Amino acid sequence: MTKSELLEEIAQLRDTQPIIQGETFQQGVAHDLEMYIKVQAGMTSAEGYARILYGLTDLTLRDYLMGLVIQAKDQPLTYSQISELVNVAPAKYVKAPRTILALLNYLNGNTTTAAELLRKCSNYQLATLLQRTMVAKLEPDAFSVMADQLQPKVKASIFGGDNE
Repeated sequence: MTKSELLEEIAQLRDTQPIIQGETFQQGVAHDLEMYIKVQAGMTSAEGYARILYGLTDLTLRDYLMGLVIQAKDQPLTYSQISELVNVAPAKYVKAPRTILALLNYLNGNTTTAAELLRKCSNYQLATLLQRTMVAKLEPDAFSVMADQLQPKVKASIFGGDNE
């Protein structure tokens, strides 16, 4: 799979945002993210990567992934799963997964790597917030607490209901 193939798949999704098995596009991508992070299911198709990468342009889905990653930060494959997204992402779609990878590094005490990744994410709001958190020398747990408070609202936005 090439980045050109991914861009073609993303273009198709952008134009259609299909409803799959009764789910909205946003709900479908949220389930893809759960499988990818919680179940550690590897991605095998350009379409799967495209759905996730295009989905991450939606800030609600990006924040949903952030919550999943924070919950799974100690699972060994989480780092490789997010790294894989960064590696396959076309330049236009790399800031969200790169920022999430920086967050994962920050949460695990790898602040140098986190800072290097964030330098490549200029003009991306979550990256700026994470940089400010690091410059202020806040404990990584502070970012986790903030994300934990946001997660029920994110879930409710995607799936409906209160999802507490």
